[in-house]
Amino acid sequence: MKTTRDDLVIRAMALAHMVNQYTEYCVFVNYSGHVQSMEIRISQSKQLYSLTVLETEFYTAYKQHSGPDAEIQAKIDVLSKILHEKLVPFDDLEYTESIVKKYTF
Repeated sequence: MKTTRDDLVIRAMALAHMVNQYTEYCVFVNYSGHVQSMEIRISQSKQLYSLTVLETEFYTAYKQHSGPDAEIQAKIDVLSKILHEKLVPFDDLEYTESIVKKYTF
């Protein structure tokens, strides 16, 4: 039986839930069905839930190069690794650097 896109979305949500339940990380998942997008944010711990260590946002319907199934499967692979190793595999991930300016008075 072929894995459908629905199966992949559900698998990603289930893995995010399991990472939240069985590791120290705190996981937030937002699925916006009207635009077919999913956001997954992983925070340092349940106590430090405002300190984001990893986040992703992607469309579950299409992607320019690899297709949505490959995109969702890549997220599933990372979540599986976090669940089994109990650590975020930072060396395997892409990152961006940004400068944040915060003005106070």
